[in-house]
This record gives sequence, structure tokens and C-alpha cells, in this order.
Amino acid sequence: MVVVGLIHHAPTPPYTSRQILEAAKDLGADTVYLRPIDLSIHVEETGEVRVLKRGRPLRLDALFVRGLLKPSSIEEAALSMDIVIVFEENGVLTINNSRGILTARDKLLSTIILRKKGIPVLPSVVSMSMAPLLRSLEEWGRGVIKPIIGSLGRGVIPVDNPDIAYSVIRQLFSWSQPVLLQKHVDKPGNRDLRVLVVNGEVVASYYRVAPHGGFKTNVSQGARVEGASDVDRDVLEAAIKSVDTLGLLYGGVDIIIARDGYYVLEVNSMPNWKGALEIGVNPAPILVRSVLELVKR
Repeated sequence: MVVVGLIHHAPTPPYTSRQILEAAKDLGADTVYLRPIDLSIHVEETGEVRVLKRGRPLRLDALFVRGLLKPSSIEEAALSMDIVIVFEENGVLTINNSRGILTARDKLLSTIILRKKGIPVLPSVVSMSMAPLLRSLEEWGRGVIKPIIGSLGRGVIPVDNPDIAYSVIRQLFSWSQPVLLQKHVDKPGNRDLRVLVVNGEVVASYYRVAPHGGFKTNVSQGARVEGASDVDRDVLEAAIKSVDTLGLLYGGVDIIIARDGYYVLEVNSMPNWKGALEIGVNPAPILVRSVLELVKR
């Protein structure tokens, strides 16, 4: 029987993770929930490298990687990803793979890679110096400050006042944080588009409308969901290409459809899908079925 694991740092599986595990059980797989704190890596004298759970060997055919990049230190983050890498090297299909996760999580690196593949992205500047950031803000008129690594819209700050931008940037520098500044582009209807892609196919697309007077379109921060049946095919194709370009089996792609075209904001390698559920689509069975087919090949 196929054994499907899911790894997350939480004591119990969060809702999206539970949906994945439930879908795997419904499709006939055995499942196991893993936490990095319960796992250890063993480098044997024979040269074998294994991951053990509380001292016991694990047999997995596939591993869903969820919620690993919220550690308290860079060392903890490294260990979490090392666990995934060891599973990969031992022939376990990881979804998504370690390289894709790390690339997508880095907003600067993923932006560079997408742009080189011809995918429209927002003009961006990253620096640990004040001057280039303020010069770009002056040139653009409005910008958005973001953490290089982040999720759920946390730490995203729109700025149009150089003095406010200076204060925010200075505070981030005091925490030894480089600053990512992107050009602000108006979102008609104060909304963006989320496209969920699984194995080269769009399984759900929907608009996320920011709350009245708000800026952020994250559903976790109160955005309203609307169906998006009117999206041009070239935008959906860009979402599919973005996921494939970053080496992911599945992903959630956030896109601004502006008056002058569209821009891919980011690709989420561990997307939640509350918005998809609100329009009547549960991606979990689609994702798990696709993974089981890959395992059985």
C-alpha cells in the first residue's frame, strides 16, 4: 500500500493539511503526520543516511511539505529542509520539492527567475542601503515594502511618503533585514487574482477583494472571494508557466490584472485554499490523486 506523509511544524495538522491527509485516506493510501521536532537524521557508518521518527525508521512513498519555514532560527530552517532533502535522496517523492520551495519562498530570487522566463513581474529593488530604495520610490511615486521571505501578507506596507518610507526602512535595517521595494500598481476593483495550479492544470481561479479601505487581498486578512470565470487564457497560462518555471508540482499564483496588463506577484509553494473552498472547489483530492498517479508510475 502507498504510504503518504505530511510534514508540518504544528502540533496537529492545520485545516488544509487535514484535507490532504483525508483525501489520501479516501484514495486508499496509508497516512502519517510528521513534525520536525519528532524527527532525527542519522548518518550511518555504512554511508546510509536516514530519517527516523522517535528512533524508528520511516517508509514513505510520498511526502507533502507544508508549513516548514516558520522557524525561530536559520539553523532550525536548515534542519527542516535537510530532512526534506534526505527524504528526496532516499527516493521519496516530495511535494513540493526542496529546491522549488526555497526558490518560491525567496521573493527576490523567484522574481528574477520569472522575469528571465519572460513572465511579467513588478519592477523591484532590494538593498541594505537607504539611498537606492528612496530613489526608486521617488521615481515611482508609490511603492510597496515587503519582506524577502514571508507569507499571508504579513509585513507588506504600501508607501507613498518618503519620510514614512525612511522610518519603516530604517527600522527594518535595525533588525538586519534587507528591504524589498516594489513599484505600486493600481489594482482595479482593489482586487488581485489567485490561480491554483496542479500538475500543469488550473484547478481554481478566483478574485480576492481587499476589505473596504484596506490594501491587502489575503483571504487570511479578511479579503472577500469572487469567482473569476472571465480571466483571459494568457493570464492562466502565465500562472501555469510560473509554477513550472520554479520547479513546483503545484502552487498558488497571485496576479494583478492592471489596466496596462498583468503582473505575477508571487508563487506560493505551500498555498492554503480557503478561497477555493468558498467557490466550491476542494483542491486536495485533485492534488493527492495526481501525486498517487506519479508514485505508481
